[in-house]
Amino acid sequence: ANELIIYPSDLNSNTGFGVSTSIFNNCAVIGSYSGIAYVFTKSNDVWVQHSKISPDDITSSSNNAFAKSVSIFGDYIIIGASRDQEHGYNSGAAYVFHKNNNIWTQQSKLVPSDIKPYDMFGISVCMTNGYAIIGKSGDDEHCFGSGAAYIYKLSDNKWTFQTKLKANIPKDNEYFGCSVSISDELAIVGASFDDGQIGKSISGSAYIFHREEETWAQETVLQNEDQSDEFGRSVSISNNYAIVGAYGNDNQSMDSGAAYIFKRNDKTWDLQNVLTVEDCSIFCHLGFSVSISNDYAIVGTEDNSNGYLSGSAYVYQRNDENWALLTKILPNNGKKQDRFGSSVSIFGNELFIGVPGNDDKNLETGCVYNLNLLDYDSTHKKKSNTDDYINGDIDLNGQIDLQDLILLIKIITKLK
Repeated sequence: ANELIIYPSDLNSNTGFGVSTSIFNNCAVIGSYSGIAYVFTKSNDVWVQHSKISPDDITSSSNNAFAKSVSIFGDYIIIGASRDQEHGYNSGAAYVFHKNNNIWTQQSKLVPSDIKPYDMFGISVCMTNGYAIIGKSGDDEHCFGSGAAYIYKLSDNKWTFQTKLKANIPKDNEYFGCSVSISDELAIVGASFDDGQIGKSISGSAYIFHREEETWAQETVLQNEDQSDEFGRSVSISNNYAIVGAYGNDNQSMDSGAAYIFKRNDKTWDLQNVLTVEDCSIFCHLGFSVSISNDYAIVGTEDNSNGYLSGSAYVYQRNDENWALLTKILPNNGKKQDRFGSSVSIFGNELFIGVPGNDDKNLETGCVYNLNLLDYDSTHKKKSNTDDYINGDIDLNGQIDLQDLILLIKIITKLK
């Protein structure tokens, strides 16, 4: 296997390294339960720890949930600390770090003006070019625990509050903001405890917002009609595609889970695929985590095939309008409570899978699996190496023929 396993330098027990992951180009940030975020850089195809970052104003940030949510874009990293206490119990905060002269330093601590205890601001974070979105699932402005999400804009090297996003019809305990994702002018916010328009308890929903110039407006709400699915537990958006995890879905068996892929056409969002897998049994929770980028999507589970909460991940590839299962990924020596797939992220062909419960180095130190999606072909098998590409056998049928030339032209055209 070609996977690279990434460990933190300190190897302490109960670190929970891998609870959150985010990649941008040759830089990645990995969160932990211990209140530290780890920055890695890629050099000669190997990810090497570059630095550790923690907030300036907290001596021990593990109780503040610092780094349970992380995102990187360009020279900025945003890190949620949803249990930050500065403005009351579990009021929350988000920290922005900036890279200058190859050193990451804290630039600002973001806290909205209407912060209150139990708001959980920073439970989810995501960053795109010039914009950041931060979930605040406990917001009570309209209803008890209805939730909100906040957009911040980068201007003059400072992150300033731009707008507050809410459900068009806020409801009690909707958990709006439990998950967020942003991609250029599109943002998606999960509300996994929403009862939907037809009142199915905890069916869940996801709201999509579109920015025109500097105004964000709700474009649609994606809903699920099945009770207790928690649709919106995880969300990811990239270009005109969105994926939403519904880890309580019962299509295969009780709480086996599912993920839904939607495509934007003009300003409407159409359901493209419902991703379920036959080997996901009871309490598998497919859709616990999701990530989508270009032609790939990955869905994490709490799969029990290697023991309770051992975990797994499924990679899907888009072919025209259809998303097909490319491969299932399991850890080398998966054990119960490894939580393989707790976090997943894709950037280009780079894939990270967080395993915060891994005990290889120490009790629950955690690790991250790094894979290259080019190591997999669309016949659902892992390619042994790249020799066939180099010698011209692109479709891997053992022959170099006209079909390989056609595929090569397609690849070159795509790369342009």
